[in-house]
Amino acid sequence: EGAERAGLEPPIALAVTILTSDEDASPTLFDARVGCAVEARCGGVVCAVSDVTRAKELAPDLIAVVPGIRMPGGDVHDQARAGTPAAALAAGADLLVIGRAVTGAEDREAAAAELVASVGA
Repeated sequence: EGAERAGLEPPIALAVTILTSDEDASPTLFDARVGCAVEARCGGVVCAVSDVTRAKELAPDLIAVVPGIRMPGGDVHDQARAGTPAAALAAGADLLVIGRAVTGAEDREAAAAELVASVGA
């Protein structure tokens, strides 16, 4: 109701599948969680780059929000299943969550520009 009163689009509920920091991600668990997201009428899922294609196969109408985005050769920090912006977009990601790849950089503006250039935008 608040979004409507403000003249904004309604919010979209997202389901988190498996954390990108989980190196032992189970494909069976992933599939089950995407199924739960569909049953719960979520508008999208949060998933690793490596899971985007499968998410789109299971539920093509859900948006895929992808955290753990890092530049090629960059520090992955605590992310066991990180990926590049280009790989995420090629897999079908709809939204990228970009944090430490930019905020942790010595020159944030240059890091952001490099990230944008890496996807040809």
